[in-house]
Amino acid sequence: GSSASSALQKHRSTVVDCLKDPDISIRQRALELIYHLVNHENVESLTAELLNYLVLCPREHRSDICTRILRVVDRFSPEDRWRVDTLITMLTIAGREATAEVQNASVVYISRSSEDVHAYATHKLLKAIRDDDGSQRGLLNVGIWCIGEYGDLLLQPYTYTPTSTSSDNANGPPVSISFMA
Repeated sequence: GSSASSALQKHRSTVVDCLKDPDISIRQRALELIYHLVNHENVESLTAELLNYLVLCPREHRSDICTRILRVVDRFSPEDRWRVDTLITMLTIAGREATAEVQNASVVYISRSSEDVHAYATHKLLKAIRDDDGSQRGLLNVGIWCIGEYGDLLLQPYTYTPTSTSSDNANGPPVSISFMA
């Protein structure tokens, strides 16, 4: 029940540290616990840990972790830009391993967002594709779909003011992204 879960929350940092354990079985158990720990309050920090783990984990586990990140984002995302940002970061790391389901869901989330998020996603995906060596297939699939759908939004530089749902950092200065140099 909730008391077990609040006891677990107290040990969150210990569980996260276990993701760095050399023993794969300990890492796998820590991963299972993290999925149970995620809630609306900690989704941003725990998703960041999952993305870090995605970089380090054995390639054969990446597909599963992408699917799990999708589920977490699906249930607890604080807002659309964060959700899209997280999915693009995930595809940048593991687009090679992301299943068709994960790629399709990423496209659906982008398409359901506001035009502002369409512009953000398309600029960010174009940059990610330019930086990639061409091997992250899922990134290419999602990116090419977006560029086909919203390519006209690339003609304007994109500016946004980062907001954060976490209390530890206030709104920063506006950020501008332009790839049409």
